[in-house]
Amino acid sequence: MNKIIIASLLVIHISIFGFGQNQCDIINNYEDFISVERASYKDGFYLMKEVVEIEEERCFSNLINNNVLFVGYLLTHFSSQENSSTLLEITDSITLRNNYFTDLKKKTVCLIP
Repeated sequence: MNKIIIASLLVIHISIFGFGQNQCDIINNYEDFISVERASYKDGFYLMKEVVEIEEERCFSNLINNNVLFVGYLLTHFSSQENSSTLLEITDSITLRNNYFTDLKKKTVCLIP
């Protein structure tokens, strides 16, 4: 599922910026535009993942800031949920973020060398 997110973002990025410019690696920049935290509702907990706008000088700022809803849709519907129960056991927010992004990066395949 993460492959679809990355493929979509890469296609959009390439079409906007072209091949001739310095390329940023989106895999190493997830933390810039994805927010994840543990939230509670009634008797249970869930992962709240959302896409946030980023500063203009950051990699992919135009792509992310102009397509927050679309990128959020991809994150919600196409990212893996298989480690959610393990992540929900983590109460420290920094450890949760680190584990989430480490796992997300492991499951990502770069389509362009």
